[in-house]
Amino acid sequence: MRPGRARSERGRGLWRAQRLIVETDGRASHATPVAFARDRERDERLTVLGYRVIRLTPRRVVHHPAAVAETLRALLR
Repeated sequence: MRPGRARSERGRGLWRAQRLIVETDGRASHATPVAFARDRERDERLTVLGYRVIRLTPRRVVHHPAAVAETLRALLR
């Protein structure tokens, strides 16, 4: 598995030096229980590798960009 490898249905950001992965996904990305579980298993594997994974909804990114930016700045310190 390669952290930060993009999929077309969702956004993903990788800050390798800070070991941070940011994903934007919503209900469409988790249309089935299997898809939801697969993402949680991926998060678990990345956490074991030392990465922090945060998930943001597209709504939060669009409607609250300042809050998202503040969160990212805090995580990247």
